[in-house]
Amino acid sequence: MTARRADRPISQTPAETQMFTPAEKRGGTGGASPISKSSLPLRSGEREKQLTSRERQILGLFARGMRTAAIALRLSISTTTVRNHSQRILAKLRVHSRLHAVAVGYASGLIRVPMPSARPREERS
Repeated sequence: MTARRADRPISQTPAETQMFTPAEKRGGTGGASPISKSSLPLRSGEREKQLTSRERQILGLFARGMRTAAIALRLSISTTTVRNHSQRILAKLRVHSRLHAVAVGYASGLIRVPMPSARPREERS
């Protein structure tokens, strides 16, 4: 049986080697966290500053369940422009789907929660 050297890890994937700062690899903490600052969620004020008014408008339309073509018709812009805005929204909010973007929008106050109407709905028979 061969003895493993104490200074060599058994196996390490490339993802595991990139999770830590150089100070942490040497054994010291260096006061740094293994989570990078770019992966941390933004505060609501930072999100509001990052999104343009058009992006906030499109995020609100996502919350209403509108699709790309419907948003394009409503705003008189092309579907490509809507998709570009959509990708920028996802990148700025650091999310991977429109649904997650809407959830973050509600949680941070970017999107107002719709208030129920004062009038009761009529029953259909």
